[in-house]
Amino acid sequence: MLKVLIVDDEVKVCQLILHLVDWEVMNLEVVDILHDGQTALEYIIENKPDIVISDIRMPNCDGLEMIKQAKGAYPDISFIIISGYSNFEYAQNAIHYGVQDYLLKPLRKEELVNTLIKIKEKHYNILEQQIEQNKWKSLAESSSEKVKKSLIADLILNPEKINLNNIEEFNKEYHTHFIEGYYTVLKIQPFIRGKRLSDEERDMALTKIQQMLKERLTKYCQEIIFMEYEDSIILIINVNEPSLFEVKKQLKKMRLDIINLKSIFRELKVYIGIGSVIDNLKELTSSLGQAQEAIFNRLSGQEKYIIEYQDRKEDKREVSDIVDVQMKNDLRGNLERFNPDGISNILQELKIRVLPYSTNGKLVFDCYMEVIGIIVYGFKDFSSEFVIPPVSYYEKLYETYFSPDDVFNGLEKEINELLERYRESIKLAETKPIRLAKQYINDNYNLALSLESISAQIGFNPAYFSSLFKKETGKNFMEYVMEIRVQNAKNFLASTNRSLIDISTEVGYSDFKYFSKVFKRITGLTPSEYRKLYR
Repeated sequence: MLKVLIVDDEVKVCQLILHLVDWEVMNLEVVDILHDGQTALEYIIENKPDIVISDIRMPNCDGLEMIKQAKGAYPDISFIIISGYSNFEYAQNAIHYGVQDYLLKPLRKEELVNTLIKIKEKHYNILEQQIEQNKWKSLAESSSEKVKKSLIADLILNPEKINLNNIEEFNKEYHTHFIEGYYTVLKIQPFIRGKRLSDEERDMALTKIQQMLKERLTKYCQEIIFMEYEDSIILIINVNEPSLFEVKKQLKKMRLDIINLKSIFRELKVYIGIGSVIDNLKELTSSLGQAQEAIFNRLSGQEKYIIEYQDRKEDKREVSDIVDVQMKNDLRGNLERFNPDGISNILQELKIRVLPYSTNGKLVFDCYMEVIGIIVYGFKDFSSEFVIPPVSYYEKLYETYFSPDDVFNGLEKEINELLERYRESIKLAETKPIRLAKQYINDNYNLALSLESISAQIGFNPAYFSSLFKKETGKNFMEYVMEIRVQNAKNFLASTNRSLIDISTEVGYSDFKYFSKVFKRITGLTPSEYRKLYR
């Protein structure tokens, strides 16, 4: 809705203008009525109405001067001048200042309405053009940003696809503006101890962190590319000097911004992994891998916020040196025996072996995943029907750990929960035939039921079924059938006026005397005595 300001030193003229037009029907809103030029100018500068209807002669500041100054501030405001007399010079000046129309008093409704319609059409045409221009500009910028982000996607998924030999061709292909200098990759990832970020929390946290990074780093980088990847933000930056002095300085300042996020996300920690600084685009893939590896070193216990990649060529330690063949066999054996105490002892031993290398976060992670692999595939060997989370679930779970203690306590907890769930699944599998039999009896109690017919229904031989039924229910088969029939008979007796013989037949007894005998043995009352309790 366009906003209209009315300005005239005559109150009656203002009221006339106000009542000449059905503003609501025209989708216009009169926001104020003022009576002198200076006050109107101050209002326009502060509030920027869309249309101003003004007299040409007013105290303090005449209409033309007000228009001249207002147009200087807001050229797109539409002015309609009204005047009590015809004056060519005034009219020409008004047109020169960009007045939309020059109307003479007394005002005619049709003339004013037509002028307002023309202004509205012009305004909406301009608005549509601006929207269209902004749309194409946004699309172009968006497309360019998407192409830039595809560089990071290619680095992660298709590094062999990238042509890193010619920087000009590289820039052309990815819409980037890299120059000869130094490059590095950063990975920024939020974590909450003991809890996975929900999709909504992750999106909000990453959006806020990305905005912080843009505000802090853009002016200190020749080129900077952002991309959200899984639960993190990946950055490629191009700088003039290899020390990253200003970049690191800004990242340290950003820590205060991140601390403020704790008002939204309790226990939030953000780690920044920095790959090696390189002077050749060909090494971007390597720097990316190093930034990702640096994030693993959050477990070192040094409470670092910015973690720079450290080359560990001198440390030749492999996973197989820690999780050796004997430990693997012991773990599998205790898993097969469902021995949580034995598994706990193995994990404690593994922790002792890993702790001296806790500063090597990638090694700790690889040892963790080695154990997870043994557990996941061990359970799959036990039963193809038992549902166990995929390996990727435990990879994500690792992101909730902030120390080696977290890792090994988490491992033990997850394995114990799996063992307990597996025991429950076995128990449910063993009792499933009895549950099916009970369901069948409840649905068909009025039919001729026998041990042989039910056991055949669920695929067991009668002797085994009878034994299993007694073990699970504490009753033999026929006792259970009788109880179900009597319970249904009690419902009929209490809630209907049907005859006793009809009810006997309805619950599966063609011999009424036998029905009465069974009913009294179970309830202590005859059917007729039981009915009297409800009459």
